[in-house]
Amino acid sequence: MKRISFLAVCVAILGLATTSLDTAYAGCEMLTGRALSDKQLWINFAGGWRDFKEIGELPQSGQRKIAFIYVIQRMETDVNSTGAVVIKSGRKNVPGGVRGPDTVHLVRDQASVKAYCEMTKNSELFARRAVNKKAYDEYHDYDFGEDRTSGGAEFATTIKDFHIGLKRGGLAQCVRTDSSTDSRGQWIPQNMRSQFSFDKSIVDSGMSPHWATGGRVIAAWVIPSALAGGSDGFNSQRSEIKSYEIRDGLACVKFFASTARRDFIIRINDLGARVSGSLFTETRWER
Repeated sequence: MKRISFLAVCVAILGLATTSLDTAYAGCEMLTGRALSDKQLWINFAGGWRDFKEIGELPQSGQRKIAFIYVIQRMETDVNSTGAVVIKSGRKNVPGGVRGPDTVHLVRDQASVKAYCEMTKNSELFARRAVNKKAYDEYHDYDFGEDRTSGGAEFATTIKDFHIGLKRGGLAQCVRTDSSTDSRGQWIPQNMRSQFSFDKSIVDSGMSPHWATGGRVIAAWVIPSALAGGSDGFNSQRSEIKSYEIRDGLACVKFFASTARRDFIIRINDLGARVSGSLFTETRWER
């Protein structure tokens, strides 16, 4: 019998511990014993996890990066499915409020073999990048081509790498998260790209027709506000794509957001539910 070295045993134990840690953070184990329901938001507050709706103002300490967990519950037959959410956060532009940069920080988790598809044009691990919020709005509010925004070539390269393909359930289809067409290739107002907008009306009702956007572009030469974007009332914005895997009808998505004592927003849009046919998939919180 071969003798197993002490070092090998230590490495094996460390590997098991790391695997257990990754598994725990991939599921809902951190919320064990709590009553969970679809679209719940939990916050790591005062030493424990609490339902965000029970929290008023956060402690005074300027900008804070806090951990959150978003709960997804599926009632359909396929309770072991995959998907992704886009998490949008930012601070409101208010007199005397905490003010940060006028950019949108783009974040995406590592390419998920189970949830993502059409990754040939994407880097497996997206390098976090801050982009001009005007270019972000032109792309997600008004359906500009990536090479036609005010962000130029740098924005075009970044935004195409940020967006990914999302699997459409058992239909073996792949839907780009920045697609503005339906499965037949026809342009639709309430498309996938519109769900990344910081304008609630665009998320809920869709983009304006291209002819109307063209009129706004012309009018903006005289009245800049004619092409106002959903980001105009915010600063220090973040737009993050995170994949999830539902196990036994439940998934918990952990993320971090930079908040302040008050005057901030968090919006989570379940893109996985959208590709499955749901229309109103965004849940919103603000303080």
